[in-house]
Parts: sequence; structure tokens; C-alpha cells
Amino acid sequence: MPIRVKICGLTTPADVEWTVACGADAIGIVQAPSLRQVDRRTAETLLRAAGSGVMKVAVFREVDTPQLLELVSMGFDAVQAEHLPEAVPPGLAVLPVITDGPYLMARVKALPRVVNGGLAQLGHAELLLDGPIGGGRGMRPDRHRARKLAASHRIVLAGGLNPRNVARAIEVIRPVAVDVSSGVERSPGCKQRDLVKAFIVQARRALLKEETT
Repeated sequence: MPIRVKICGLTTPADVEWTVACGADAIGIVQAPSLRQVDRRTAETLLRAAGSGVMKVAVFREVDTPQLLELVSMGFDAVQAEHLPEAVPPGLAVLPVITDGPYLMARVKALPRVVNGGLAQLGHAELLLDGPIGGGRGMRPDRHRARKLAASHRIVLAGGLNPRNVARAIEVIRPVAVDVSSGVERSPGCKQRDLVKAFIVQARRALLKEETT
């Protein structure tokens, strides 16, 4: 899954277009109950606005197989969730979410081996590591646990990131990618364009530096 910088919780076509123009690799469209949740019609409008040059990720907490089939028909490329079924339709990538906590490594080991969607071997796929109470709340994972997980798995780091701290977080934890939602917002679902651009610039610069050191 070629995610480097993902902007999540987008709710308007204009914000999607701006995010893509600024160089994001992926956008997240929230389908779970949330302040950033959008209905199917809005989701389809956002997917059209994104075009084909960016990964389009449907964001859930828990998702079942019929919902996954619907995502494929809508044009999503990937699904992000804390709870995924064992079988995923071909062509739909998966991004399992792990929330931080004292038993982080044990919960990672307990993740199901999702078939067809890219998790035949967990160590070669991405995991999204979020703060202790889940997405969109601006809470950071513990940096020591996060760094330990990043040493053994390809993690997409989320939780509490913003343009001011993303470079340092990448330097310390060494994820393969980063994800932001509330850290680039004026209010839930309303992105602040200068922050979106600054986040993408800072994140890309720091990720490139880590690759070359």
C-alpha cells in the first residue's frame, strides 16, 4: 500500500481537491459514526473529486463483508478499520488500525490474517497506529511503544500530529507514513488549507530524510 502522507476526515470536494493538489498520497473518507462521517452520496462526490492519482480510503471502526463489497462498487481503493473480516474482496487494500496501550504488541500479534486484501503476512503490510482512544481526537501514541512497533512492522503513524510536530515524530518513531485529521482543521471536518499544505511539506521532507540516513 503506497501511503506516505494521508489526510483523513475530508468532507468537501474543495478540500479533497486542495489536498490532492498539495501532494497527499491518500485521503480518508469517514464512514463510521463520527463528527466527520459523510453519507454515501457525499462520499461518491468526494471520490470523484479525488480522481485517480490518490489512494481513497474508507474509514470505519468495524466493517463487514457486505460493506466491503459496497466500497469496491463505489470506487474506494482501501479500507481502514479496527475490526476487519477474515475475507476481503480482491482489489481492496486493507489498513488495520491498532490503538495504543500497554498491551500493544500482544494485540498486534492477535490480528487476523486478512486474505486477498494484502495481509497474507502481517509483517509486510502497513498498520495504522493511533492514539489510545482512537482517531480524530488528537491524542498521541506513546513514543517508546510506537518506536518499538515501527522497528518490526511498517506503521502509518497517527494521533496528535500537526505541521509543527510531524517532522520530530518521524525522526523519533520512524514510521513509513503519517496520517492526520484534527491537526489540520479549523473544526471537525473543516480543513485549514495552509495547515494541510504545511503538514504535507513537512512530512514529505522528514520521510525523505529518514530514507536517506
